[in-house]
Amino acid sequence: MTTGPGVSARTETALREAMAWLFAGKPTRTDGRLTKDNLATEACVSPATMFRAKTVLADWDAHTAAHGTLPRARPAATPPLTT
Repeated sequence: MTTGPGVSARTETALREAMAWLFAGKPTRTDGRLTKDNLATEACVSPATMFRAKTVLADWDAHTAAHGTLPRARPAATPPLTT
């Protein structure tokens, strides 16, 4: 992991985990839209802190450029089996 100046390894880890959740369509704290605001919220960091994580944001930008900004569709809830 390459931390840039101004971000701790812990912050970078939190942001990368949040990216993984959002890209997988499994948000924990947001509506799942692929926005940088949601990334900061999912990682429990301020937007100011997130914007200092230049390497993470470069990876975010590359992924959203390649795959778009729409989150993965969540699987529909399966109704319970009735007997």
